[in-house]
Amino acid sequence: MIDFSYAGEDECGRALFARNPAGSMANVLCQVARLGGAGMLVTTLGNDVHSRYLYNTALELGLDTSCVTFGTLPTRFMFEYRDGNNDRYYDDYRCPRNEAQTKLENVDTEKFKHSRFFDIKAIAFDQEDCITETERELLRLAKENDITLAIDMQWRGIPLPAQEKAQIIERAKLCGVLKFTDEELAYYFGMSDIPSGVEAVFAESDCAQLVAVTMGRNGSFLYTRHSHAYSPAYEVPVADTTGAGDSFMGALLFGLARSEARIETLSNQELEKLGDFCNACASFSTTKHGSLLSMGTAADAKEIMRSRARITAEPGKN
Repeated sequence: MIDFSYAGEDECGRALFARNPAGSMANVLCQVARLGGAGMLVTTLGNDVHSRYLYNTALELGLDTSCVTFGTLPTRFMFEYRDGNNDRYYDDYRCPRNEAQTKLENVDTEKFKHSRFFDIKAIAFDQEDCITETERELLRLAKENDITLAIDMQWRGIPLPAQEKAQIIERAKLCGVLKFTDEELAYYFGMSDIPSGVEAVFAESDCAQLVAVTMGRNGSFLYTRHSHAYSPAYEVPVADTTGAGDSFMGALLFGLARSEARIETLSNQELEKLGDFCNACASFSTTKHGSLLSMGTAADAKEIMRSRARITAEPGKN
């Protein structure tokens, strides 16, 4: 999708917007690729100049687009604004989701079978959408080939219809790796207290192996059923926080895929080291404008960890 981000006004006082390539799954995959990992983007783009721009940008960034096709709908986009406190808010001009047209015949299932993770969206698609059948088959293949499901809950702060909310929670229960913000954890599992919310996730899902909870400037927690760790965020000059959560998710999946230990056996120290790396990647991304183009390399993350102070904050407090 395209984010049209507010970029000031012209000499006549008319609002200007910058066209930024975006999309949560592409952002996550871009972060994985920038860190030296590999992954395959499975989606359908729109049928216009904006989607051709998205496709060419993905190619330039080194993403595997062999399972990306073009559909019949316009490109999805939204306008992003800032208030006086630099907080983001959106005017939503989205068309129907292009990825709903994704067909199984366009997926390289042999390549898919060798994946370590299958990152799914926190979206309840309609049963008649092509992607529903496609995803059903990929979920089957994931189970047969010991591929761990992952999900970023990505709630936008707007209350969902009860049925849609319940469907998303059921999707989350299929996953071994789950990422929430503290607000999302409270919304989906009814617990404002982070340890209690994480305990509820583990209690309701036999599949859950690791739960990540991000809190912006207040850092992040990583939990398994037996270990947990808090990692503070880094003090950086923030240009744009769009995509920071996707950067964290990409770094998390990359780090887990590179670990020789099984997720459920990770120690407190290993979780703390991993959380620190994810925070560094996310912090670097906020120093750049946009999302897809803001992901850093492992060297960028190491420089953040070397040169930037950690923010002192009480864990779990905003």
